[in-house]
Amino acid sequence: MVVAERQPVVSVEAMKMEHAVLAPFDAVVSEVLVVAGQRVALDEPLAVLARGGDDRSEDDGEESG
Repeated sequence: MVVAERQPVVSVEAMKMEHAVLAPFDAVVSEVLVVAGQRVALDEPLAVLARGGDDRSEDDGEESG
């Protein structure tokens, strides 16, 4: 999954409130380390991001040929 900087990557519920964890940079989510409903500890990694993300060219949506 490709995410843009500041786009939600995962959602965490704490104290009956939902909090979005945002991508710190344009990235590809290479691995999600948790499952829905799983309890997580403070500072526990939730996902693995690889820098980069969008490999599309600037003429996005146009086909050549």
